[in-house]
Amino acid sequence: RPKNPAALSAHSGRFGMSRELATILGDILRKGRCPEISVEYSCGHSVQPEVHMAPFLADKKEPRVAARALRSATRSTVVGEDGVFRIEVPGGPCQHGACSSGEAGQRRALRCGAVSMDLQAACELPENPIPVGIATAQFTTWVQQSSTEEVQNIPLTSCRGSQTWRQFFTTPGSLGPVLVGMLLWALGCFLYAVYSTPQIPMVSPEIFYQQVQEQIENIPVPKDSPHYSHYRRYYLQQYQQHLTQYREMEEDFKLNKGPRLNWGALLQGLGIGTWVFVAVLAFCEYRYTTVTAW
Repeated sequence: RPKNPAALSAHSGRFGMSRELATILGDILRKGRCPEISVEYSCGHSVQPEVHMAPFLADKKEPRVAARALRSATRSTVVGEDGVFRIEVPGGPCQHGACSSGEAGQRRALRCGAVSMDLQAACELPENPIPVGIATAQFTTWVQQSSTEEVQNIPLTSCRGSQTWRQFFTTPGSLGPVLVGMLLWALGCFLYAVYSTPQIPMVSPEIFYQQVQEQIENIPVPKDSPHYSHYRRYYLQQYQQHLTQYREMEEDFKLNKGPRLNWGALLQGLGIGTWVFVAVLAFCEYRYTTVTAW
């Protein structure tokens, strides 16, 4: 058994069932850590990092009082640094006694209940500690999730470091891939609108003539009635007017080569892209809590 009480095996210290919030906060108040929050290493070991209570709970020394205040805060709005739980992810390789200095595992993920935050995507050197801030509502939800539930993987960026351009555009759940997707879609819609043949915004004479013939066939009076010829003449006049307007617009298209941009195709493409963007954003929020991270 390791001398450091915070150093745990890969599976020890995790609860199959979720514990009460007051019990979890009691561990943090007394020990500065809890089994629900652990740093996992590539060697299979894990360690419980130091956890700091949110500043607005600093005067709450009794676990149940702190739990009631925390639940009340999730229903209201605790903004800024006062509503953030801070976790100090230790730097360096795994310190477990079973790991040799040359083959010690590197930190891989920060577990908070059933949520796993990728530490390898954080912009920090392996030997540097990583301060992680978790908002009140997220902390309350995550620590009460059972570790037997499906693990939710989310990216993590250190609040001390800055992402490289490559990480900004390739990290799942970050703003970069979303911006790239939106720009590529908008560019594709624009190019399609430029190169697609603009259509005359009127029904073709052939289709309109078929519609007129159907209306004539459906005139609700006998063909030998004096009113029948009146209705028939009216529909044929409508067709002649439509044909005249269509030919005039067709001639104008030939002279001016029509509009240079097919606005109908552009707006349709952007409209479809908006729905696709909303669907992808909803998936990213569910899978990576992207909107929450922004």
